[in-house]
Amino acid sequence: MTDNLPFISQRCLNYHREKEITVTTCTPEWHQSNGLAEKAVNISKQILRKSSKTNTDFREGVMECSNTEIISLQAFPAQILQSRALRTQLPSISKNLEPRIKDNVYNMLQKRQERSNIQYDKTARRNTIDLNKRDKVVIKSSKDIVWHKATVIEKAKEPRSYWVRKERNNKIVRRNSNQMKLSLTKSCIDDQILDPGLYPDEECKPQSAFKETRQSRSQTIQYLKIRSINKNPP
Repeated sequence: MTDNLPFISQRCLNYHREKEITVTTCTPEWHQSNGLAEKAVNISKQILRKSSKTNTDFREGVMECSNTEIISLQAFPAQILQSRALRTQLPSISKNLEPRIKDNVYNMLQKRQERSNIQYDKTARRNTIDLNKRDKVVIKSSKDIVWHKATVIEKAKEPRSYWVRKERNNKIVRRNSNQMKLSLTKSCIDDQILDPGLYPDEECKPQSAFKETRQSRSQTIQYLKIRSINKNPP
């Protein structure tokens, strides 16, 4: 599982094809699907940031991170990988540096994932949606403020991803099912009425709505004029 850039470039694709490497890219604008790699990048940036502030070697920060215990697993990253703790500048007895195999790491990791799954399901979508070709949907990414109308082209080879075509500019993009939902309104191209909450463009609103708004404003202005005349007679 990788990001899209630069792993979808032609040079990387040729290299993957020669080495028979299968690469699965995450959905654009949906970094949660590649959360493990994003967390590793975040930890690496924190180590580099702290080392630059304290003017120390970043490799010491990596070593200290490898010797920091993961509370939920009751083990160090170095113990999980090498079955022993690393020697640091902090004084320690030789007994703590002896090899020690952690057998219960996998079971504790599964329990932690189950607890995380229970907490995530409390606010997540209950049922996953299965979309078909030519389904009318609305999509929204992290950069968008409103939902945009789109049409499903086909299901992507990546899990829970679909290729869709935007109606505003006919641009083809790939979106995750969590970024999509079925549209309850008809297409704007067919001059139909859209829900302003889903697609608040003035060009898609019915003309009757503008007429009613102008008429109500004119009636309000006339009412205020008559009221001011009656309140302050000449």
